[in-house]
Parts: sequence; structure tokens; C-alpha cells
Amino acid sequence: MTVSKFYTLEELLPIIDESARSYCESVADTYIAGIEHNNELFPMITLDTPAEADAYCAELDRTLEYHFKPVPNTEFDDEEAELLAGFTFVPNKGMSKIYVGKRNRLYLKGDVLSQLGIKPRSRVLIAFNPAEKAFAIVKPSAPSLSEEMRAAGYFVSNRKDVTAAKLFNQFKLDKYEGQTFYADTASLSGNVVIFKQ
Repeated sequence: MTVSKFYTLEELLPIIDESARSYCESVADTYIAGIEHNNELFPMITLDTPAEADAYCAELDRTLEYHFKPVPNTEFDDEEAELLAGFTFVPNKGMSKIYVGKRNRLYLKGDVLSQLGIKPRSRVLIAFNPAEKAFAIVKPSAPSLSEEMRAAGYFVSNRKDVTAAKLFNQFKLDKYEGQTFYADTASLSGNVVIFKQ
């Protein structure tokens, strides 16, 4: 199979509806994942392993479900919380997340790098929104960026971490040390991933 174009979620949302689903197919030694709608395939990304493909498709399905069937805002339910007392919730291993470490380091975990098509030893843009307490990871090639935004680049190490001393100093990120920020699937696009607690 030859792919002539890879789409972003932003391109596809205006032309799909709630019947859209993720798909994945193997091509030689790689996997192509994207959206299937009305029997038409819209490829979005190439992945190397079945685990990466499964995690990407699961997150894409959650994003589509969230977009077309928003979860209503409900108040905290004390009775339900009591039923869940003592249970431990373990995040999906493939779920994209940022762990705030020591010495000005952010650890990129899950499939965030494959989601954005970023490899270790390449450059990535990272921003922080103090009002929302949220991180943004953006491809340097994203068309929505200004030149000033493009200057906020950091290099990803082979261990998939980023040293971001200036970001830590400006926003006093040490206070989040040991905390994890998870991908907000509603904001998944071809170029941007937003992370919230």
C-alpha cells in the first residue's frame, strides 16, 4: 500500500461524524494508523510496533468519542467515591504522559513521541500554561507557531527526557516534582498534545 497523504485530526474533524473509527494495518514492517469513515481510510501516522499502533488507535478512539459525545460535567459524587475507596487505578502503559522529575527534567512517557513523529535526539517545543496547569508539546513544524514560539525548543535525549531549566525557573515547576500530567485526548492533533493532571 502506498500512502499519498497523511492527515491530521484537525483536517479530518470537519468531514467526519460519530461513525468514524480508528483503523490500523500492517505494511511491510510498519503499521499505518488513522481514521476510517464511510469505508474510506484516512492515514495519519506510521508506527513501528503493534503496541504503539494499539495505543495510538485506543487514544484516537477516545478522542473521537469525546469529540462527538462530550462527557457531561457532573458534580463529585461522595457515594460513588466511597464505593471506590481502597481501589488503585493504574494508567494505561501506552498513555502519553509527562513526568516532572528532578534537576529540571521532564520525562516523556507512553507514545507521545510516536504520536508527534518525534525521535530521540530531535527538537521539540514545550510550553506551560500556569492558569490551566497544563503542558503543551508541539512539533517544531506546526504551522500555527510564531517565530517566537519556535524558539522554545528543547532536545529529546535517548532516554526520552528533556532538560528544560529555563521553563522550570520561569514557572517554578519544581513544585510539581514527582507529579504526572496525562495527555488530554480532546486536544489530540497532528501537531499538538496538551497534558493536564
